[in-house]
Amino acid sequence: TKWCPPSRDVREPPRQRVIFKRGKKQTKDLVTASILKCVVGVRILWDFYLVSNRSALKDL
Repeated sequence: TKWCPPSRDVREPPRQRVIFKRGKKQTKDLVTASILKCVVGVRILWDFYLVSNRSALKDL
């Protein structure tokens, strides 16, 4: 069996934990970005809807 020095064993797990944390943060950022995109899209559609309704009312 290959014997690893203890210092290396101690160093490995924290690095993995950092990568995991970074991955979680990226996922959170992606979710936030998609929610923002949704909100912006809804706002644009709502503005368009209001504008078209206003012009329709003007035609009446």
